[in-house]
Amino acid sequence: MIIAVTMYHKNEKTGRTSLVVSHGVERDTGKQIVLPCEHPKDLGAIWNAELREWVLLSK
Repeated sequence: MIIAVTMYHKNEKTGRTSLVVSHGVERDTGKQIVLPCEHPKDLGAIWNAELREWVLLSK
């Protein structure tokens, strides 16, 4: 399982703020994973209420 580390990004042109992924962390090893700067749902991440984090599940 990869935990998606997120942040809010402000679009300088529109002034709108959106949630985007900064990077990921593999839960078992702590290894950092490079992920695209997109909304977590666009990467296939789901909200894990127990962890209170966006996660990408192993297939």
